[in-house]
Parts: sequence; C-alpha cells; structure tokens
Amino acid sequence: MRDNDRLVIQSADEFVRLRSSDDPEEYARAAHGAATEDIWLDVIDRFPEMCFWVAQNKTVPLSILELLRRDPDDNVVRMVRSKRSWARAHPEDSMRSDLTGLTVDVPCPRCDHGTVNRHLFAPTSEVVRICDECESLWFDGDGLRADVATDFASYSADRGGSGTWSELSTLS
Repeated sequence: MRDNDRLVIQSADEFVRLRSSDDPEEYARAAHGAATEDIWLDVIDRFPEMCFWVAQNKTVPLSILELLRRDPDDNVVRMVRSKRSWARAHPEDSMRSDLTGLTVDVPCPRCDHGTVNRHLFAPTSEVVRICDECESLWFDGDGLRADVATDFASYSADRGGSGTWSELSTLS
C-alpha cells in the first residue's frame, strides 16, 4: 500500500472515527485524507455535527465547500470562507480578501501554501501562530522563520492537549 492510499477515507463512519480519535495520526488522516464526494455528502447528511471538520479537511472538493457555505452554523461558514480553494473560486466571498482587518493573511514560511494566523490555545491560554495548511506553530512574538517552527500536534500534546483545532480560537 502506498502512503497516499493510507490517507484515503473509505466511509463516513471512518471519517467520524478518525476525527474523534485521540491518536494524532488518526486525527491527521481526518484533516488530510481524501474522500469521494459521496462520502463527504454522507458525513454531512448523517453527522451534521462534523460539518466544520469536513470543511477543515485539506482535500475537500469545492462542490462540498459550496454546499457547506450555506450551513446554518457560522463556524462552518467561516471555515469554508477561509479556505484557499474557496478564495480562488469565490474571491468576492473569501475571508482571505477581507479588508476589515479581522483576518491577517500572512503566508507560511515553512510550506509556502498556507496562511499563518494568531490563535488562543485554550488549555494554557497561550497565544500562538499556526499555519492552516501544514499546522506549523510559532510562539506569539517570535519571528515567523521556518527554522524555529514546531508542529501543532506536538505542541498540544506537550501541554496535555488533544492536538485538535477545537482547542484553538482565532484572534484578530
């Protein structure tokens, strides 16, 4: 089995199990694993509480984001509008082009694909900066240099956290 094959999510139930797991590797599969459009639709239909996590997945297709953009949960809508793929398809509706000052669009120096924003880490009340693509982490006040980044899962685990984005609140 190739590495990419292990990331493929085979069912809605598997996605929920991975997302609910305390194992950082399984959580990472939920965040980065690909699934068919039918599987994403099944998750949305049977597990509406998982819509935020479907939108957060790095491989979710635009067609699913377009469906989730109409979700009644503001957190789901914000996640959709913060996605790079959404910004490319719908720049007029993207938080990435928001000029209100609420969204800080800083490119990630580690992966060159993501955006780094400030977050409050709830378990310790620390302010950190995290890339929304590669989940690299910097301490607030430190420079955003690739050589001083750590990864969010390790940071969280070292502080007794679960390594999930639910531990974070985005700061303006």
